[in-house]
Amino acid sequence: MGHQSEINAILRTNFDLFFQRGFAELHPGDKYQDNWHMQAITHALNGVVQGKTNRLIITLPPRYGKSLAASIALPAYVLGRDPTKRIITASYGQVLAEKLAMDCKRVMEAPFYRKAFPETKIGNGKNAMSNFSTTAGGSRYATSEGGSVTGMGADLIIVDDLMKASEIPTATTLDNAIEYLRSTLFSRLNDKVNGQIVIVMQRLHEDDPVGQLTRLEGWDVLNLPAIAEHDEDVEIGPGRFYHRRKGEALHEAREPLKTLLQIKEEIGPRNFGAQYQQQPVPAGGGIVEWDWFRPYEELPNNGKGGFIVQSWDTAMVISDSSSYTVCTTWFCDALGNYYLIHVWRHRRSSSDLPAIVHRHAIEHEADLVIIEMNNGSRALIETLFIHTKLTVTTGEPRGSKAERMEAESPVVAAGRVFVPISAPWLEAFRAEIVKFPEARHDDQVDSLSQFLYWARKHGPDYPGGKPGLGRPDGPVGEPPQKVGNASSGSRFIGCGTRHRSISLRGIDIDNFRL
Repeated sequence: MGHQSEINAILRTNFDLFFQRGFAELHPGDKYQDNWHMQAITHALNGVVQGKTNRLIITLPPRYGKSLAASIALPAYVLGRDPTKRIITASYGQVLAEKLAMDCKRVMEAPFYRKAFPETKIGNGKNAMSNFSTTAGGSRYATSEGGSVTGMGADLIIVDDLMKASEIPTATTLDNAIEYLRSTLFSRLNDKVNGQIVIVMQRLHEDDPVGQLTRLEGWDVLNLPAIAEHDEDVEIGPGRFYHRRKGEALHEAREPLKTLLQIKEEIGPRNFGAQYQQQPVPAGGGIVEWDWFRPYEELPNNGKGGFIVQSWDTAMVISDSSSYTVCTTWFCDALGNYYLIHVWRHRRSSSDLPAIVHRHAIEHEADLVIIEMNNGSRALIETLFIHTKLTVTTGEPRGSKAERMEAESPVVAAGRVFVPISAPWLEAFRAEIVKFPEARHDDQVDSLSQFLYWARKHGPDYPGGKPGLGRPDGPVGEPPQKVGNASSGSRFIGCGTRHRSISLRGIDIDNFRL
């Protein structure tokens, strides 16, 4: 009995050990891997518990324990010590908010918690999935970005990843997030002087909530990048510090430096810099850096041993201020590298395009032509289908232009995309790339991202002569079908994960990419 009393006393006074016990409750089959960064987080949060910190920001990479510590363990611990406390938590989505609320409730209903905090009981009244109250009048109320908190008051507000990492921040979403914090959430504090706010998140943009709030005074910040940018001493307890050296991984046993560098290559330097290093690229800095492109003087093996792909982004209407129609021509080598051979960029009538596309494909001996599917290109695709032997596939854009380019940026950052040392069209291409997404025009970027998407999904299989990827249904290694003159019709192929059949003036074309 005495031993249990000692354990209960420790859990009531040591937030780090309480956090570990909560982890064991929620993940009974997993072994807790203690690390100095979790000690730093629980120590910083304990400052809130002790009333020493009223404004706290913690930034760190995804999947490093921030939600378990801040959204689950912290409210449970605060309500255990004072069941009259009112807490509001906010996340980017209601599903996540409800999941965190239910996990917090699971901890508070666990036998160990009831023994450590016998005075704190969850009421038997109507408790929603994401909200519950104690018998002493305290509560944990969960909401999501943009959600209503009208009539709710809080002694403690916890904000956990208010913006979704998978969605590229825009000026509108950034403004909405900070406005929601300032005008909606922060106004809910019962005591504007002593009320407390905790924000935990991975960085997404220089003007995300953390970026804007840290320009103000009064915020304590614990910043934990995945890879240390410099030597520093991080406080992990009263009078205790961890000396972290430059280049050191945040949790070597869980994600060693080699793994982090692999993640950087997979998601690209821009995403890694923001989400893992907590150093988002300044607005206007571009999604793709020009230095990522590698220069070339001549194509490898004089352009042999690979294949040629053209990517067309067609304009919907023609005017002096309208978008351009763009074709980028690429040589794909056997090693998975991509060489930009030519850029064609003009404002031309849609009636001229079939002849231009056909002539352009013959000129560059294109093995495959990709055409963006839109209302303006449907007639073009039908004409090519009937009157040429081009091997054609369609690209139907999904998501915003920025999202599409962001998804394909890692291959550029990895140094696998080459541009010529000099070309008449190169400067216009470079200017659009470095200014995107702020550039006036983005048609060359669209053509680039469309090609890179196809290359990522199907490029490695293309030279092998597999049926359905733009090659004739012959033996592996048979030469590709070359562009010919008008006769029996084009071959259309699908290159997406979903397919559909589209009727173009009575012609059914299967396997168009969505």
